[in-house]
Amino acid sequence: MKKLSYYLMVFAICMAFLSVSSCKKSNDILTPDNCDELSATYSNATSTYLMDPTQENCEAFVQAAENFLDHCGVGLTPAQRQEYQDAIDAVPCSN
Repeated sequence: MKKLSYYLMVFAICMAFLSVSSCKKSNDILTPDNCDELSATYSNATSTYLMDPTQENCEAFVQAAENFLDHCGVGLTPAQRQEYQDAIDAVPCSN
């Protein structure tokens, strides 16, 4: 569990960095404010899951990570996007 917690924290830091460095206004839906909101949602879901690793919190964490990646990962290369998606997919949300 300690290793998983460390892994999730590193992932959270990386995603938070991406929210600052790669949110660019490319259309009316994607704005830095939206990325800030998605980043906050992701951060809260991460904290909640780390404090109480239930299946419900895990699923909320994964959904928040995928939303953030889908909407704010505009500066990622396809390889980087796949690396982050693989990390999200590796989170064990089954009981």
